[in-house]
Amino acid sequence: MAKYTAEEKLQAALRYLEGKESSHEIAKSIGTDHTTILNWSKQYEYNGVEEFIKIETNIRSVILYTY
Repeated sequence: MAKYTAEEKLQAALRYLEGKESSHEIAKSIGTDHTTILNWSKQYEYNGVEEFIKIETNIRSVILYTY
């Protein structure tokens, strides 16, 4: 299962895109690498909220299928 939920990824991306915190600060606060924050932010910019919902849905589908 994913370490971060879709909601956590979305919130981190939005925090970064607001411009009040650096990717390094956000990454440190949630325990990941700053490039992950940058990737989540780009995903949000290109695909919007749907990107994070899609990820969460795909993970659930795979889990349900394997059981």
